[in-house]
Amino acid sequence: MSKILYIIRGLPGSGKTTLARVLAPYYNVSADDFMVDEEGNFCFDPERLGEVHKRCEIQVIEWMTQGHSVIAVHNTFGHLDHAKPYIDMASRYGYTPVLLEAQGNFTSEHGVPAQTIKRMVATWDDTKTLYYERKLGSFKG
Repeated sequence: MSKILYIIRGLPGSGKTTLARVLAPYYNVSADDFMVDEEGNFCFDPERLGEVHKRCEIQVIEWMTQGHSVIAVHNTFGHLDHAKPYIDMASRYGYTPVLLEAQGNFTSEHGVPAQTIKRMVATWDDTKTLYYERKLGSFKG
């Protein structure tokens, strides 16, 4: 049986969460899932980014070790080297990594300001960069 890890990237409001829930309805996770308060309200805290991304990685590893056939991780991944730990995990646990980029134009469910999104666009890594760097053996992520 083949095992797939969907790595879904995209700007806030692009449809990452919706796509992840369609592709992997039971086993999908994002760092945002760990930024909720006791009542379940989203509370962005930039000082917790490292922690919540680590928790996201730990959740994916847990599902992989349990052998779930389809898993999705959906984070911004604005810089492709941020996806590298998941590509490595996929290799280590026998999953095929599938990198997808959500490109919808919806309202950010977390209210990310337009100015923040504009800054993200300015530094966004093109997916073709990953393909050519891996093909040429120079992916450094």
